[in-house]
Amino acid sequence: MVGRAYELNAEQDTRNAQICEDFAKVLHVSHMEWDGIRAAASYLPGQKLTISAEIEPTPELVEQIGSEISRSGVDKIVFHGFSPLMEALVYYLTDWGYRTFIVFHGGSARWHDDFERRLAFACLRLAGEGRIRRLHILRRGFDYPVDRLFKPMLFNISPRISLAEPRDRRKDLVAFVPGVKSWTKNVVTNIFGAALCEAVGSVVTYADISEYPYPVNGKISRIEFLEKEKLTSYARADIALNVSTVDNHPMTNIEAQAMGVPCLRSPLFLDALEHHPYVSLTTVSDAGSVRDIGEAIIRVAAVPPDEMRDIVLDYQAQSDRVSLERYQEFLEV
Repeated sequence: MVGRAYELNAEQDTRNAQICEDFAKVLHVSHMEWDGIRAAASYLPGQKLTISAEIEPTPELVEQIGSEISRSGVDKIVFHGFSPLMEALVYYLTDWGYRTFIVFHGGSARWHDDFERRLAFACLRLAGEGRIRRLHILRRGFDYPVDRLFKPMLFNISPRISLAEPRDRRKDLVAFVPGVKSWTKNVVTNIFGAALCEAVGSVVTYADISEYPYPVNGKISRIEFLEKEKLTSYARADIALNVSTVDNHPMTNIEAQAMGVPCLRSPLFLDALEHHPYVSLTTVSDAGSVRDIGEAIIRVAAVPPDEMRDIVLDYQAQSDRVSLERYQEFLEV
């Protein structure tokens, strides 16, 4: 171990992982610093390795990580996201006979950014060279002339948890806006939509934004993000909001749904389950509309709480089945 350069099967990455023996020899590699992608990798069945996105690869570090992997007994390596260290590991591990796979958790809408674009193009190059077994760009309809591109969309899976007993819905709803402070997560529009909705009594958020105007400011409270507390933060809410401008298959939605809590969403354009009743109840077609978000909250609140919980959990159970089946196909397990 070199400082916090890497960690194998950390408690954070294994405590809520789904269990499936087919994945016993699969290792999911993600970055410590990228919370959403790390969560997506950690909930999947299989072993877990987290590496630092902030450390440049050296031959010594790559060899140390390779030695750690060899002791784990795995034979398939899935890289979630990408970085220069991951690229160095791909070359090292494939030279040693491991079958390597890449799931790039970001569509081409983000590739205007130099860093994202370089990483994405490196993945396409590795697929073209035949260096990796398969590549998936986590966005429906991404196409590119390379044989190793896996096109059915890989769904993220929910955490393995024990659900609390259902409780009565509060008359004045508690709305949770879990997104980070960025234009893609659209947190201010979500907060305005919730705070100005007559059905909502309070709005809880992670985003550190001060000086909201009246009457929005009277309903907002901010909490610190604590990784161990994030699932219980959803459970304390009646509804979550993640009406984002750009998302693939967001973990905020999945974590809320795993707790039986409905989560408002922008259109995700997934390639399965889009006709499920949950989708029509929670989808806001215009992510920039405060009014549309408020109307969606009223729409969800009109469904009796027990019925809404059943709809949420049924949707997430079906989504998890899609996730597991497609990862089995992707990894040939």
